[in-house]
Amino acid sequence: MEDLTITVNGFSKATAMTGWRLGYMVAPRNITERVIAIHSHLVTGACTFAQRAAALALRDDRTERSIRDMVSEYQVRRDIVVSQLEKIDGISCLSPKGTFYAFPNISELGLTPQESARELLSRTKVAVVPGNSFGPHGEGFIRLSFATARERLEIALDRIQRVMAQFQRSSAAS
Repeated sequence: MEDLTITVNGFSKATAMTGWRLGYMVAPRNITERVIAIHSHLVTGACTFAQRAAALALRDDRTERSIRDMVSEYQVRRDIVVSQLEKIDGISCLSPKGTFYAFPNISELGLTPQESARELLSRTKVAVVPGNSFGPHGEGFIRLSFATARERLEIALDRIQRVMAQFQRSSAAS
């Protein structure tokens, strides 16, 4: 299978290096050569400090334990976020299995994803991303990261619940 397998991965989630935009590919030489020929004209090389950090993460014995601990913590945060979002009338949220983002369906609130994101930011100081930023299937959704401390999540979710209750009252009155 070695000659038929292409692995593309990154350091963002597993090593908490989000935003560093550092990844790698392992593939047969003939494929790697072609990818490099195209890739080198599309993106600049990764900065030295990011390469050194990634190399250290790969060599460090603590990385595997750190990843397990991080995954466990993200599962706790995910469960908090999903359960709190599910308590809000007009919102439904499936439990994500492989990311630190929730993607709740807000379509019953009567607001577009952009309106919801704008209102949440201005009224609660909680930033979410309109779901349709990820394509047409994201219409009616927002994306909420739970890659922050539990205490901050609980504060944000409390604020979201209060504002969403106001949306529901105002849409019921109209």
